[in-house]
Amino acid sequence: MKVIYIHIETSKREYLSRLLSAFFATRMGYKVLIGDILSFFEKIKNLKGKKGIFHFKDIAPSDLNFKLFNNLKENNFLITSIDEEGGLEYEKYHSKDFNSFLTSRYSADTLLLVDKIFTWGKFDFDSLVENFPKFNDKFLNTGNPRLDFCKTKLDTFYEQLNSNEIKDEKKPILIISDIGNIMSSKKLSEQIYINRESQKYLHEIKDEREDDQLSIYSNKILYLSELIKLVKNLTKKFPNEKFIFRPHPTESKDDWNKILGNNKNLEIIKDKDAAYWIRKSKLMVHNSCYTAIDGAILKKPIISFCPSNCIKSKKYFTGKIGVQTNTIEQVKKNVEYLINNPKHFDENILLNFELINSRLNLDGISAQKHAEAWHELIDKNELEINSFNFKFLIFFLRIDYSIKFFIKKLFGIKSKQSTKFDELNSQKIKKNLNYFEKVFNDEKKINYKVNKINKHLCFIEAKF
Repeated sequence: MKVIYIHIETSKREYLSRLLSAFFATRMGYKVLIGDILSFFEKIKNLKGKKGIFHFKDIAPSDLNFKLFNNLKENNFLITSIDEEGGLEYEKYHSKDFNSFLTSRYSADTLLLVDKIFTWGKFDFDSLVENFPKFNDKFLNTGNPRLDFCKTKLDTFYEQLNSNEIKDEKKPILIISDIGNIMSSKKLSEQIYINRESQKYLHEIKDEREDDQLSIYSNKILYLSELIKLVKNLTKKFPNEKFIFRPHPTESKDDWNKILGNNKNLEIIKDKDAAYWIRKSKLMVHNSCYTAIDGAILKKPIISFCPSNCIKSKKYFTGKIGVQTNTIEQVKKNVEYLINNPKHFDENILLNFELINSRLNLDGISAQKHAEAWHELIDKNELEINSFNFKFLIFFLRIDYSIKFFIKKLFGIKSKQSTKFDELNSQKIKKNLNYFEKVFNDEKKINYKVNKINKHLCFIEAKF
């Protein structure tokens, strides 16, 4: 039995892409544990006899990562990663720049412990190879599976999702919030402390980095005010248009409901992935959000809104995606242009695609490339573990969770809700896997077995 452990940190951002990678891996005969793997490791404590591939979101030189990676290597695990931030927002990966993505997210010490690094495209791949030539064989330019869901190959997947829902003929205008840390449940002091701790492994602590961080935070507070005014203005100016407001994964939907209040033509939605809502929309409005990349691949009309008084909140790369506006009046004019002449955005749509294509690898299916890389790693290493022992552990954890769930329900104890992680649903996972099966059908009928271990962890295997 060979197991791949796929960690999810933020389900809205990573669930579908990680599941697609799991889909290809199970088709190769591997068993997949997907979800909050860190909590799983913490609960079982002893990793002896449980070796496999562990796939993570980053290899930042932090206390958590060093402790985690060293423990995994001591127990003969292999480690792979794709950085979910990607570093795309930086002009360059300069290792001597205090505000460098590379210095905060990569180090020679962590690269020694990992086996393969997947990259978003040529931009980060070339930068990593240049700065860490000693480890160039560990870097693989696969692209990010998150972007697979914006490719035409996955159109059928969304058609299947839509077939089970009430179809809305009126396409909405999508407004994306990327306030993130200002509206986060995590205190500002906690965020500053975490960032400060992550710098301990740099050669020196950089005050400039923290000053820059605080400056961005203050700008985001200014932008929050501008965004609220924008939403109120647009919904009032265009009463016959439907607006969807999508909070950042770390933001609270309830908080936004309290801020924006009741509005007949505005709906605040946090369910499903961003690509789903971008596909359904006629236009998206953002300020430097990664979802703008999805919109560019899907060739949607995009407006980038960043008032001049909060320019620090605008990121280098994604801030360039879309028609540039810095006043509410400019946004309203562009919405009017779209309503009266949809071709108004055609030139900008082409520019957006050229921009993202310069940094991203959009060839093929990235999730499949990840699974193939795992297969190659496993093929070179002995990762077989005792099937009975592992499945007994899974069974024990399921029973343990069921008992605790029953006790909490009996006494009316409510579990703490996470803003970053929705509860996993085994039936939904199985349905999604079956949808993938129809998309990538190669006449090889496979049934999928999904066991829910707890609300944030599932075990997947294929039955051939």
